[in-house]
Parts: sequence; structure tokens; C-alpha cells
Amino acid sequence: MVDENEIYVPIQYDERGVADFVRQRSPKFIEVGIQYGMITPGHTLDDYLLDAIFDPAGFECATAHNQQGAGKSNFIIQEAAVLAEARLRKKLKDTGFLRAPTEHEIWNAVLDSIVFTPADFVTMLEAIDQSETDRLDFVIWDDIQLEYTSSTFKTDIDQYAAIDSMFAVVRTKVACVFITIPNIGRLPKNVKDNLTIELYVGKNRRVQFRKLFRLPSNRRVESNLFKPVIQPNIQFDLFDIPAWAWKRYEGMRKDIADKALANLKGVTNMENMDGFISLIEAVTIVRDSGLKWGIQSIQQMASRKIIKKQEINGELCIDKQSLMDVVAAEKHTTPSLEVPMDTP
Repeated sequence: MVDENEIYVPIQYDERGVADFVRQRSPKFIEVGIQYGMITPGHTLDDYLLDAIFDPAGFECATAHNQQGAGKSNFIIQEAAVLAEARLRKKLKDTGFLRAPTEHEIWNAVLDSIVFTPADFVTMLEAIDQSETDRLDFVIWDDIQLEYTSSTFKTDIDQYAAIDSMFAVVRTKVACVFITIPNIGRLPKNVKDNLTIELYVGKNRRVQFRKLFRLPSNRRVESNLFKPVIQPNIQFDLFDIPAWAWKRYEGMRKDIADKALANLKGVTNMENMDGFISLIEAVTIVRDSGLKWGIQSIQQMASRKIIKKQEINGELCIDKQSLMDVVAAEKHTTPSLEVPMDTP
């Protein structure tokens, strides 16, 4: 049985023309998608991305996913190089230079556009001086789950709100956003809602290309999401990236891995229990103080960094002093401002 989502957008034509071909060979959602410009017959991934960077109103957000080591970052970097080369060729031509862009010009442009953290992503886009340039051609947010996960809206509300606001105006800042993540289901909702292209990268370097678009539903307020395959699968070569460029990228990955390890050490200690208590002990202290917080409330305050936490021997523990400070603050009451009446 053929899944209708697997039917390609037409990539060949005959004497009857595209319209007849579409009506006879494509499901209804493909026809409607074409009518409203959500997909373009014959377009490949490169076509969609190039249209986005050269059309002032264009925008694409592509995510590559699958298990670690499949080559997601490698493929995304190669796609970004296609855009960098096209942009550099146009700039050189427009300024009268009759030469092709150099290897270092292309790959440095790609590597300079890689970020790993929410702060780096926001900083890069906020730093764009739109008096000098319209917008960036692309940003690569590599390993997004390192510091931005689907639970961020609970654990770091300010960070989630900042990314949410940035994506609301992201098209004015950058034409293409590339994202890599092992499990696409772990993407935060405010990022997932903006995806337009999905790339599944197999362990054998085979890539599946899907265009994401939404159409109105006849029965619900929510839109229906469709993900047709837009071109035949391809296999890519990991070694198409110059050795020097990949070495520089690996250096960037090492730096961010060291940072992740440092963050882990900040919340994990297998031996030192001094000053820390178990969640059960924390609840007992809270209840003895007359408050009604349970384990879940204390965990949430620890996740939001209101109370210091540390994982010791696989168990989440709470810093006793920071807990006592929060309890004291909660129980503190402001003295009445009323002036007592004189008594006879």
C-alpha cells in the first residue's frame, strides 16, 4: 500500500502540461498546496533554500534528525555551503570581480554561522545591523537539545520567551535556519511550529526530503499538517567538506562538549553530601515550618534554580541553606502600616 504522503511533487512534465499532470497523479492536498504556493512543482531542497535567500520575503526552517553519528551536522554544513557559494558568486559579480569564490571564503562563511546555544542564537540575530545588510542568509543551530529542550518552557521561562519572540520576527533577521537534533519529537514547540523542511538522515548517509506545510481543516480550528516527499532520496559523502574546515568545526564541537561537561559537573557530584539533603528531608523541613509544599513543588523550584540542587549517587538532593532561605522568605510578612489607636 502506498502512503499518499510518499507521492512526489511532480518533477517531470509531458505535453499535457503541469496542471493536468498534477490533477491526475497527485493527491488533493498536493493540488491545494500548489495553489496556495506552499510547495512548488519540481523544486528540490536546494531550490527552496536558494529561493529563500534571494527573495526578500523568503524563509525556510529545516531540521535534520536521526541518531547521533548519522551525519546530520555534516549534511547541513554542506547544504549551507551551497548557499554561501551562491551568495558569494552574486556579490563578486555585482561588484565587478571576475572570479569564483575561494574555498576558504565559502567554508569560513558557513562556520561563522554556527551556534550551539539559545543565547548564541539570539545574540547572533540581535547583532545584525540592518542599516548595512538586509539579513543573514542562514544560521545553523547545531545540537539544539544541548541547552534548549522540549521542557525549557517549564525550567527556563525567560529563555523560552526570548526564543519565542525571536522566532516571531526571525524572517526579518535570517532567510534560512538550519537545526540538528537526534529526536525531532524533543524539539521545543515554539521551534517545531516554525519548521518548513524535514530532513531524515540515515546511518548510511541517505537523506529523505519532506516539505512541511499546513492547510485549513474543514472540521477543526487547527490546521492539518502535510509532509510530502519533494525529491528522490540521495546519499552524500562525508568527505566533501575540506579537512581544514571539518577540523575547525570539530574544535567548535569540542569546546561546546567541554561546556556541557562543566554544566553536568555543576549539578552532579558522586561523593560530596555536605550541605545537601534528600527530597524527603526537604519536605519534612517545609512541613515543620508550616508550609504545604510537596515533593513536586520543591522539584520545580530546583529546576527553576530558585533552590540549589545537586545529583548525588543518582538521587536529586537539595541545598539545605538555600531551602531555608526560601522558606524564610515565604513566611516573612510585612509589618502592618496601620497606626494603632490610642487606648484610654
